[in-house]
Amino acid sequence: MLSVDFTGRLSMNFNTPQRTYSANAYKIAPEQGIGGNLALLCRVKAFIQRELLSPDLSPNWIARNVGLSRRKLYYLFEPEGGVRRYIQAQRLKGALQALRAGGEGYKVKSAAFDFGFTSEAHFSRSFKRLFGFNPREAADASSVS
Repeated sequence: MLSVDFTGRLSMNFNTPQRTYSANAYKIAPEQGIGGNLALLCRVKAFIQRELLSPDLSPNWIARNVGLSRRKLYYLFEPEGGVRRYIQAQRLKGALQALRAGGEGYKVKSAAFDFGFTSEAHFSRSFKRLFGFNPREAADASSVS
């Protein structure tokens, strides 16, 4: 029997007279439950926010410092589109705030490098994809207000 679980993932259930086994059941440890994973996710997100400007911020570094396996880290961030995507989105949101608050003296290139991007072009494309406008427009809007 195929079914969709609460996260929208397809799962396969095997029914026997005694029990129902789910192919996804192994992903949530019985001692943690859903609430334990939520608490863990919040803890990891807080760590990411604290270390957002660190050039070392990567899934491996996070897993090592938070005490998780990479597999568990990737599992926790599946609903977010992945841990790398989450980090990138948080960095872009931080850059947007910095551009809006920075005034004329704060340049797009500075925002890109301050928030962990190694290429201004990649930063600009990612910024536009997330927000629908380019970083220069955000910086120009802050200098006008």
